[in-house]
Amino acid sequence: MEKNISTFQVLKRQFKTIKESKKSYLYILYIVNMICAGTLPAVAVIIPKLIIDAFGGSSLDSIYLYIGVFAGVSLVLSVIVVIITNITTAEFLILRLDEFDRLANLMYRLDYKYLEDSKFMDRTEISTETLSGDGMGYQYTFTLIYQILPLLLSSILYVIIISTFNIYLIIVCILSSILIMLINSMAKKYAYTKKEEEAHANRQSTYFYNTTHDFTYGKDIRIYDLNDKIKQDFREKNYSYISVIKNIKNHEFKLGMWQLLLLLIQDGLAYFLVIKGYYDGLISLGDMTLYIGAIIALNTAFRDIGIKFSELKDATRYTKDYFKFIDDKSLFSFQGSKKALKETFGIEFKNVSFKYPGTDNYILKDFNFKINKGEKLAIVGMNGAGKSTIVKLITGLFRPTSGKILVNGIDSQEFAQDEYFKMFSVVFQDINIYASSVIENVMGKDSGEENKKIAQLCIEKVGLKNKIESLPKGYNHPLLKVMEEDGIELSGGESQKLAIARALYKNGQIVILDEPTAALDALAEAEIYQKFSDLVGDKTAIYISHRLSSTKFCDHIALFSKEGLIEYGTHNELMKQKGEYYHMFTIQGKYYQESGDNND
Repeated sequence: MEKNISTFQVLKRQFKTIKESKKSYLYILYIVNMICAGTLPAVAVIIPKLIIDAFGGSSLDSIYLYIGVFAGVSLVLSVIVVIITNITTAEFLILRLDEFDRLANLMYRLDYKYLEDSKFMDRTEISTETLSGDGMGYQYTFTLIYQILPLLLSSILYVIIISTFNIYLIIVCILSSILIMLINSMAKKYAYTKKEEEAHANRQSTYFYNTTHDFTYGKDIRIYDLNDKIKQDFREKNYSYISVIKNIKNHEFKLGMWQLLLLLIQDGLAYFLVIKGYYDGLISLGDMTLYIGAIIALNTAFRDIGIKFSELKDATRYTKDYFKFIDDKSLFSFQGSKKALKETFGIEFKNVSFKYPGTDNYILKDFNFKINKGEKLAIVGMNGAGKSTIVKLITGLFRPTSGKILVNGIDSQEFAQDEYFKMFSVVFQDINIYASSVIENVMGKDSGEENKKIAQLCIEKVGLKNKIESLPKGYNHPLLKVMEEDGIELSGGESQKLAIARALYKNGQIVILDEPTAALDALAEAEIYQKFSDLVGDKTAIYISHRLSSTKFCDHIALFSKEGLIEYGTHNELMKQKGEYYHMFTIQGKYYQESGDNND
């Protein structure tokens, strides 16, 4: 059952982060600002009465004194408020950015399977919207409390002033303000009920916006004339998003008309009573100015408080979703603490079943399989046989729906996530080159001359030394033109070699090639696989391919179909069986012979 979090708990948890971030001085700034910013408008209401009354008998010196004192007090209080506001605004931003950092760490630990689930991505967008700006959820909550406290103090001072004339005016103002607050709350609550619809429409619109600005789509858009199609999709998704927003705003407008009517009734009644009191001789002209000023200020303060409390409740709703999201332990399968193994190891699947979140179709069902320590294993089969899913399960990107994956007999879930990832060097099917230097693409976050030498050696081992050293900046030359004008684009083969160098540099205990050469011809793929096998030495190695001839050098070959593992053995053993492997190998062999290749 989902744990409910109250608004008070959200506020308590947020303000606790001030102390945890060692910014306890913000509590003092809240109080000082409340006193200064709350007192200043009350003084502004009293001064006109004193000046008007002074005209009745006091000298001009008294009037000048009142004006001078008011100007001096206002100046001092205003300067203090401005200074504190600038400090707190910056600190509130830092608190939000700290939370962004925390969220980034959580997203890194999040089970990878959820990143391929569109429904989950909608939930993520809703949950993390609270950190999307200074006028949203998390940071806005700090700001709203900062703004509400002075309004509350001012309101108390106005109430004291008005109560000396007519207590019923206070009751009218309070009742009207409560009704206005309820109307605002209804509007915000309605907008909140549309959050999933809005998030879904916004995510789709954002996708097409990003597509139109992503240079990697440039070739396809031009060659296949996709410009009009993408613009049409972008326009449709934008209209869907605008339709949701329009619906929310129309609802707010209708409620706003009731709000306006209440304000007219409240102000009309208040002004009537004060003016009547003056003509009845109950109050002086100065008093009338004081009370009218206090009523206007109180009504304004109450309206602002009502609006801000409504916004506060709305802001905490989004923050509440965020807290529920980051507190959801079911999203994080890695709960262990065991450190990475230092030696190469074997992998065993024991009754492993796996299906994607929100689906009923199992990719694997009660699957049993073993990869021996130091073994070079080829996993082959046609597309859709689940080969890449097995790699993601081995590397911990996917966690079994049921069953266990054992690492040297140890349940993989006993490892800490970071430690588990350390044990694998993987070259995935989709090669990702980052907009940074050549050496940084291999080293990642590492630094130091010794690490640079190791990275350069890895680049040399994969055959890229001459290419890289021919660049104007050598190993420090930028890749891609996204960030730097002189960035270069590596060829497909060069990118694959760089990715292999990255895997060699990491020096994981198990190395995996997950069809990174699928775009190359069979001869080129076989050459890269054989060379990579020589580089990894006696480590456990896994090679994924749909080309059977590329992995003949492996100790064993596992053939998968959509039904699971159907054949296992050495190349020669499987050829002698004359089963599915033999049939596929023979067909592929004929294809390459007919096309002029010899891949045997």
